[in-house]
Amino acid sequence: MNIRKLLRTLTLLCALTWLSGCAVAPTNLADGTSIPKDSGVLIVGLHTDWEGHNNPLLANLELLYIGNDDPSLAFRKLVFKGANHYAVIVLPAKKYHFYQESFGNRSAEIAKTSEFEIKPNAITYIGDITSNISISGFSAASTLRVNDKLNDALAYLNSNYPKLAAAYPVEKWLMPLTVGE
Repeated sequence: MNIRKLLRTLTLLCALTWLSGCAVAPTNLADGTSIPKDSGVLIVGLHTDWEGHNNPLLANLELLYIGNDDPSLAFRKLVFKGANHYAVIVLPAKKYHFYQESFGNRSAEIAKTSEFEIKPNAITYIGDITSNISISGFSAASTLRVNDKLNDALAYLNSNYPKLAAAYPVEKWLMPLTVGE
């Protein structure tokens, strides 16, 4: 490999590393945080049997989503962090859709009909999403399912975010996650 090819390869790898950082994996907000004008809160239960999130050498299990009018590099991601985890995230009020489930170097497209809407000054519950990983040799597969566990989500909110739960109404927007299409 000549030096030019090596430099091009290194430049490409740096660019890909930089672009992979464009995906935002928001962290849960602190209770009592004020919600910016024209924003709302997303709450979603994330459940998986995959324990790779505890090991930096293994792949994360992620759901990628984007706002309907966002540029293509402005995608966000939800990272599964074990059997029972809730993401509580502030987002601009608008429609979003999931488009990919990612696990290491594998991915599965999710139909654009898998959308939800964040309303301003409200908490939007989109369901509890379960994704279980099945690994066999050099292949991996995942299942996706959305369940309505609003009472569990409300209990989590009231226990961990009492100020937030008292300040904003909760809306339910259950959405299907359809792989393919």
